[in-house]
Amino acid sequence: MTDAAAAASATLLKQAAELHRAGRLDDAAAIYRRVLAENPVHADASHLLGLVHFRNKDFDSAIRLIGDAIAHDPDNPIYHGNLGNVLRDAGRVTDGIAQYRRALELHDGYAEIHNNLGHALQAIGRLDEAIEHYRTSIALQPGNYRAHHNLGNALLVSGKSEEAVAALRESAKLNPGFAATWERLGTALQRLGRAADAEASFRRWIALEPDSADAVHALALDLEQQNR
Repeated sequence: MTDAAAAASATLLKQAAELHRAGRLDDAAAIYRRVLAENPVHADASHLLGLVHFRNKDFDSAIRLIGDAIAHDPDNPIYHGNLGNVLRDAGRVTDGIAQYRRALELHDGYAEIHNNLGHALQAIGRLDEAIEHYRTSIALQPGNYRAHHNLGNALLVSGKSEEAVAALRESAKLNPGFAATWERLGTALQRLGRAADAEASFRRWIALEPDSADAVHALALDLEQQNR
């Protein structure tokens, strides 16, 4: 590819990325395909078009396209991490884990990949490893409320309710609008016999999801524990 052609592709990809971020996926995909028509081995265009297909739940196309990107640029950890996401959501969790591990072999400083690997490991019951990766993710990016939430959930499943409460409170502090954290926090507090504190968490859950039958049911059970 000539320098002029490479510059033109870079300009097109910049435009497409802006459209992608704005949610205009069809328009972005059209540009990615144009770049690939001119340069079929353009790794970034393959990767980004794969992400469009991923957003559209077309897992087979996403796997093929991101796989092409990896074939052209095998040492890019972001490609491996995103292929891991696609494989995980496609139900191929073990294959996804292998891609996350490869990404971290290439660069172990990606907080989001540690978090995603933890989530995948938890899905197959490997809780201790999952907790380790959640903690690494938090050390790298302390403000990631999802990593704190995931850590709290894994600790709760592991029977470590006190530690779970601490992690979930941090998640709620970072993002008080994330309803799932209030549900998990209320459950952890209930297991510790702290029904009044659990009530407050369940009420926060209901405030965020007033139509949730599960939230109302959880609060009712908690009030029953308090003989109310």
